[in-house]
Amino acid sequence: MAYASFEELLLAADEHGSLGRAALAAEVAESGLSAIDVRARMRETLGVMRDAIERGLAGEARSRSGFVGGDARKVATSSAGPLGGTFAETLAAALATGEVNAAMGRIVAAPTGGASGVLPAVVLTVGAERCATEEALTDALFAAAGVGAVIAARATLSGALGGCQAEIG
Repeated sequence: MAYASFEELLLAADEHGSLGRAALAAEVAESGLSAIDVRARMRETLGVMRDAIERGLAGEARSRSGFVGGDARKVATSSAGPLGGTFAETLAAALATGEVNAAMGRIVAAPTGGASGVLPAVVLTVGAERCATEEALTDALFAAAGVGAVIAARATLSGALGGCQAEIG
């Protein structure tokens, strides 16, 4: 993405109407692809995220060692504890993606494999709660990409370099 600072990203968002549309415009300019093609690729990414969550919540994802797997399903079906509703669904979805990752399944490493559950969990569970359309969910991923690109340009996403907080934060 072409934005080197949040100030640039916000100015572009004002020009294009949203953070997502600004990030889409930058990707179109950088890639040379049409907006339709870039949106189609992002919808495909959304589908991979959705599939990983569904597979993890179904309890299908187990690591070879057997140490990882099944916890997302437990969280999703549990009524114990003080937290519930969208928060519990989001936590279960994030765990589900992490379990699929540990089982060598297909995920979207956004921004990294270790943090791969956060973005799909938030976008898809909050999106479902708000009855968001596929277009709105796709725009949310573009907005996240724009923000992530600025962070990557100005700091780091590397857990090895910045610690776990750099990956997940």
